[in-house]
Formats: sequence, C-alpha cells, structure tokens
Amino acid sequence: MKLTPENIPSKIGKPVNIRTVTSLSLPNLQIDDATSFMRLEQLEQLDLSGNWFKFNRQLERIFDAPKLKDLDLTGCPVTKTSYYREWVVSHAKTLQVLDKQPITAADRDRAKLLFVSPSGDLHPPPALCRRHVPSFLCGFGQRSRIVCSV
Repeated sequence: MKLTPENIPSKIGKPVNIRTVTSLSLPNLQIDDATSFMRLEQLEQLDLSGNWFKFNRQLERIFDAPKLKDLDLTGCPVTKTSYYREWVVSHAKTLQVLDKQPITAADRDRAKLLFVSPSGDLHPPPALCRRHVPSFLCGFGQRSRIVCSV
C-alpha cells in the first residue's frame, strides 16, 4: 500500500492538515511505498514502525519533508538491510533521531564516507561502489573490498 499525503487522514481515521501537522503515527498499516512528503511542511516526527518497507528506494520520498527530525521504522524489513542506518542518515539531512536512537556525529561520518562523494553528491550504496571500507564499518575489525560496476 502506498502512503501519500492525501491518504494520511484515512489511515489515521481523522482529518489532518498536511501543511501544519507536526507528528504522525502510522504503525503497522502494511505500507510499503511512499510518495513525496514535500507538502508536509511542518512534519517533524513520523512513526512508520512495523510497516512493509523492504528497499531503501521505497523511503526516498519521505525525506522530502523539510523539517523531519524523528523517524521510526523499527520492525520494517528495510532496517535489516546492509548499511540501512548510514543510508537513511545520508539522505535525511534534518534527521536527529532514527528508530528511537539519536543520530551521532559518528553516524554522520560513516554515512558521508559510504554515500557522499567528495563533491557532496550522493553516490550508489557500497555494494555497488568500488572503495575500501574502514574496519569500523565492517565489524570485528575486518577490512573488506567492495566491488563495483559503476
């Protein structure tokens, strides 16, 4: 089910002014995709926990919300994908809390290393990009080489 600003009122069962709403709780609604949240101009807190998001690309348009600070996706399949946290942090510049955990300077550094080019552009995820990943990203102090076709 796709989440759009227009269908939010039907999901929560009450009228919502999408231009002024600051917090939305939409857990466990079988949502698996979203359109642009740009019109949710004041949205700061969004709970989408327990929904069906499986791929990062299904989340991209949520980050259009210009003031989003707190996003909860706990229980969504996407949270189990490689580099999930770093990917979200690299795409959601205003985010301060992800899955009930504060975003730290170390989180931002890892996200930048993995997903932001020296020119500041976002680039493909590590699985698609040729680079050497520092040991602090690989776990257990092991280094790995990530191979790329781009």
